[in-house]
Amino acid sequence: MKIPTYEYCKNLFVKHNVPLNIRKHCEAVTRTGIMLATHLIWSGVNVDLRLVLAGCALHDAFKAASFEVLKPQEDGFIPTKEQINYWSNMYKKFGGQHEIPIAATMLREDGFDDFSKFVSKIGWTRNDCYYNEGIEIKIAHYADWRNKGDVIVPFEQRLDELFETYAKKDFEGRSTEFEKYKKERMKKEFALEDELFRHLSFASGDLKVIVNRSVVFFD
Repeated sequence: MKIPTYEYCKNLFVKHNVPLNIRKHCEAVTRTGIMLATHLIWSGVNVDLRLVLAGCALHDAFKAASFEVLKPQEDGFIPTKEQINYWSNMYKKFGGQHEIPIAATMLREDGFDDFSKFVSKIGWTRNDCYYNEGIEIKIAHYADWRNKGDVIVPFEQRLDELFETYAKKDFEGRSTEFEKYKKERMKKEFALEDELFRHLSFASGDLKVIVNRSVVFFD
């Protein structure tokens, strides 16, 4: 598989004028994913570190293309006119698709056909194929879902927020079905977490402290 390099990832953010808040999230997910992958390797688990880095770095790179209008965010981010215009055109091009398929399309255009398939499997609430995929997908998914913006939060808190925000709208008027779905998905998510951490010498609750001691991969 042809995997994007670290330099390619950095240049892509510049080329596409990726908003700072999205870049910071991708950086945080990358730090988390690389730290988890490194510790798993130290524990004897076979992990492709390059694949984890590129997947984490680029999973949300085109998130702004899913917004009809790029607006100021609660985290203090204020888009420039250039960013607003650029991503408005991207929205028109992709018709408001989810950011994961958009990223896969853009990566195919750059010749990363197999890697684009990898990125398309990184978890989102409507696609849970990663449960049956390789360790690199699971690491990237877990790293993404542990980070709210660029801050690591408790997994249960993040799961509750994600399903309430993104999945609940698919169950309008069917609250009982939604609660059943949410319960089943959260059970699978915690099983995935257990699968990763059974190899590690620290608990999932210590993740924030461990990652904050790790190297910063983007400058």
